[in-house]
Amino acid sequence: MIKGYPGRPLGPIFEDYPPATREEVAAAAQQATELGRAKDVRRRLAKYYQELIGRRDRGEEWLRSPTAAQLSFFIDETKLPLLTLDELLVRTSDFKGGERSYRRTPMRDLLAHYDLSATTVTQLDDRITRLRREGLKVEELAEIGALLRRHGYQATMNQCQPLGYTTKSVFGEVGPEPSNRPHLPVYPGDDLPDGWSAIQVAVLDTGIVDDDENTGQPRTDGWLTNIVRDHGGKPNGNIDPLYGPAGGPQFVNGAGHGTFVAGIVQQVDPYAQIRVVKVLGVEGIGSDVEVAIGILEAVSDGARILNLSLGTETAEEQPPLATLVALELLAEWRRDGRLDQDVVLVAAAGNNHDTRPVWPAAFCTIPTFGVRVVSVAALTANGEPAEFSTHGFWITCSTIGNGVLSPFVIGDETTVMDPAPDSWTEKNPWAIWSGTSFAAPQVAGAVARVCQATGKDPSDALDLILGEGVWVPDYGRALEILPVN
Repeated sequence: MIKGYPGRPLGPIFEDYPPATREEVAAAAQQATELGRAKDVRRRLAKYYQELIGRRDRGEEWLRSPTAAQLSFFIDETKLPLLTLDELLVRTSDFKGGERSYRRTPMRDLLAHYDLSATTVTQLDDRITRLRREGLKVEELAEIGALLRRHGYQATMNQCQPLGYTTKSVFGEVGPEPSNRPHLPVYPGDDLPDGWSAIQVAVLDTGIVDDDENTGQPRTDGWLTNIVRDHGGKPNGNIDPLYGPAGGPQFVNGAGHGTFVAGIVQQVDPYAQIRVVKVLGVEGIGSDVEVAIGILEAVSDGARILNLSLGTETAEEQPPLATLVALELLAEWRRDGRLDQDVVLVAAAGNNHDTRPVWPAAFCTIPTFGVRVVSVAALTANGEPAEFSTHGFWITCSTIGNGVLSPFVIGDETTVMDPAPDSWTEKNPWAIWSGTSFAAPQVAGAVARVCQATGKDPSDALDLILGEGVWVPDYGRALEILPVN
């Protein structure tokens, strides 16, 4: 068997990291096989989206949107179905006209006969305006967006950001699998070694498992215990509900994803201050606007390394406008001194088995001062390019994304998630999971660890790590971070 040899920027992290069991190797291989079929799931994905929209319309599912926008999707003949809200996003400066607009003529003049309501997004400095009209089909809004772009204005749908091409557990045996390893990694403690500096990493995801003694799942093995849980503010704060309206033990799709991702960051850098920001709803889906707001929230609270294990293709491959504006705002903050360091945003490349750009990872192709976006593809356990991974010239780097081990949550899968449902019943559960979602946080954790150990800022730490990588066509710099199992 051909084996790849990725660069090892950190050396061995756990010398005694437990090898995978035979069952785990088989499960990880099955996960990779199922993910490799992503390009063939358009009909199944459309059916799932219809069911999801139906649940939300009945009040059984919510999407984090402060407007009355409805969850919708439309299908392009050559693409996966795209999940979106039925509202168009434009730059406020374009809508009103002015010095900050490329076109000085107000966009609203062009839209006069469409009778669209206009609301600015205050959390994005009012630089984004939502346009919608109740009853207007999402296909019609998309056509209006295309018209605006032909006239030189920026306009995109409020695209939704799922986990991978959707919550990956929808299509067979691609969800988490229990870990049967006799000895799991020992938590090394979070006391900073002498000479190390503090750094905050934000995980923007489904949230973190509750650790309340009475209502949650407190761990006793040290992992995840120092991550702040926020029960106030937004719905559920930053807590992942895990279960449907009826409560446990059956998971909803995407349950535990944020917990698993945070655990990967912590394995790579136990000394990082990990902040979990909930930007996705209970089904693992959130809007462009909510992700953009989460980015600004995380950086405002001190995070300089962000992990986004989520993403989507977009109509006409346009960059999601709200997230673009968020990155522009960060660049302004860096220029005027409100940011003390560059921000590194690490994003999963997607599991679509092709080369189409997935956003926000594809923002790595758009230079933004003060913000480095890193697109992360996946390798197999042998260090070879993973067939399921989205790839292409725009990929920054790649690392092992097949059968990654991390802390998980207590509960049961449903047959919707897995035809052979698994259960996690013991305290301190661990799981294995495959996908670019679990390659990205290894890179985020590695950047944090280099920052802490060397005192470098995140951008310089990223350069050091990438310099140790081995170039692989369409997969960027290949890295081995967590041990191969």
